Amino acid sequence: MKQDKFSLLTFDGFDDLMRSLGPYEKEVDIAIGVSGGADSLCLTLLAYEWIKFYKGRLFALTVDHQLRSQSLAEAENVGMWLEKLKISHKILIPPIPFIKGNQQNYARNIRYKLLTDYCKQNNILHLLIAHNAEDQIESSLLNLGRGSGVYGLSGMSAVHCINSVRILRPLLTINKSIILATLKNFGCQTWIEDPSNTNENYKRIQIRKLLPTLKSILPFNYVQKTISNLGYTRSAIDQILTQVLAKSVAFYPEGYIVFCYNFFETLPFDFFLRCLSYCLLTVGNNDYTPRLRSIMNLACEIKKGLNKKRTLAGCIIMPWKGKILICREKGLINDDILLKPGKNLWDKRFLIEIKNIEYEKEKYYIKSLNLKLWDKIKEKVSYLPIPKPVFWTLPVICDSQNNIISIPHLGYVLSEKWQERVFFSFSPLHSLTKSHFAVVSFDRNTI
Repeated sequence: MKQDKFSLLTFDGFDDLMRSLGPYEKEVDIAIGVSGGADSLCLTLLAYEWIKFYKGRLFALTVDHQLRSQSLAEAENVGMWLEKLKISHKILIPPIPFIKGNQQNYARNIRYKLLTDYCKQNNILHLLIAHNAEDQIESSLLNLGRGSGVYGLSGMSAVHCINSVRILRPLLTINKSIILATLKNFGCQTWIEDPSNTNENYKRIQIRKLLPTLKSILPFNYVQKTISNLGYTRSAIDQILTQVLAKSVAFYPEGYIVFCYNFFETLPFDFFLRCLSYCLLTVGNNDYTPRLRSIMNLACEIKKGLNKKRTLAGCIIMPWKGKILICREKGLINDDILLKPGKNLWDKRFLIEIKNIEYEKEKYYIKSLNLKLWDKIKEKVSYLPIPKPVFWTLPVICDSQNNIISIPHLGYVLSEKWQERVFFSFSPLHSLTKSHFAVVSFDRNTI
């Protein structure tokens, strides 16, 4: 059903949108990012009615980047607005000062980290974000100007996973005019206008200013259909790559990958590049895949028969026993992390926890294995067939006197009393296989 025949988003229409992004737990807890702008306020009001109907709980979260003197007051105003509806609200503030550089990109990364960290700490699986149809078109056009292919031109996924939290975008097919009309129908006449949304120093804002002119040249319903069709193509590619990676790549709990030289011989070169990018992203744990030119150079070397060690994206790529090995680059590991109560993420790869100890009486540290530490326990550890470059990237738990408490992957513990206290798992920020790109078709949208 076409949305332009309607002026408001009703409960039934929103219910259809939310159901398309499910499933959900019974009496579900859902968080929502609320800036105080029209889009996020409208989504909050819709989600509040929806969550009440399904007897769940809604948690509204506002990130204050402290970039403007009035930002905290605005966040507190949002809290007062929501308090009248008895909606739980929390302001999240970044722990470190804002850095120079690409402010929009940095702010986005920090925002998602704060939001998803809160969700994980409070056992919330779903996070609502209020991107709308115009945002989707802007993203696609922005990527068009960067020379992107299918993955960039398909815009944002309606369902996406960040930090093990499901990011849901139920308004991705809803036009701004409908959002504003729906918000006013709720009786809300006031919202916050972020000055950065009109700052033409940003390319996204330049594109936003051009949208009214583009509408007279390119009918937006056809632009939206094109974006959806590209999304279906991307989803199909994701499914193929998932099957290829699952069958052809060996991923070990010590955090390394091994595959055969002929792994990608039957794949189109573009698929080869993407699979290789996913391997590097998972092992190296960077925020983004490496630049295309760097990946292409590495891929060509592998196809010709890689015969020496290479480094890229925080990884070592090298021949090993007639195959290709990808492991973490030792020199980039941040060593000597103080172990805190609860789960500790070391090198953005391993979750480590020690239970039933008094942290205030003794300090414990997580380090990477080195020769000095190895000499202390090498006679006590049985041989394990771990590649040598991987060996020196494994986590070691030590006390303040540098006594080794545990090297989990080598099966070493100081004594039996520690056997049941040390818990660990390989938990990279990025999974090797991706969740399929979720498309909410503009043609199939029901309001």
